[in-house]
Amino acid sequence: MEHGSKEYWHNELIKCSKERDDLKRKLDDVVDLFNAHLHHKKAWSDNPYYDVVQRRLNQIIDGYPLKTTRLQRLYSTEIEQCLKNKNLDECLFLLEKIQMDLEEDE
Repeated sequence: MEHGSKEYWHNELIKCSKERDDLKRKLDDVVDLFNAHLHHKKAWSDNPYYDVVQRRLNQIIDGYPLKTTRLQRLYSTEIEQCLKNKNLDECLFLLEKIQMDLEEDE
């Protein structure tokens, strides 16, 4: 199959779509795990911090505003590692770091 053929690019597109879908499923699993942990923490605490974290998580999931793309570049490797390791403490720590950086930017 030639590199420039329609069939080649069609197969590449299918391969990329499958990879994207797999990464999306993994991200959804991590978000679900984090949300379950967050709901548990909120149920046992009156600390408004958990509401702030959940709001930020929702903003991150819904898409970054343009001004936060700098943070996205800064943390992209750490986010990948966090997702790869499926370590909830690491995810929480990373979210706190991102939140502090976002608050500094405001």
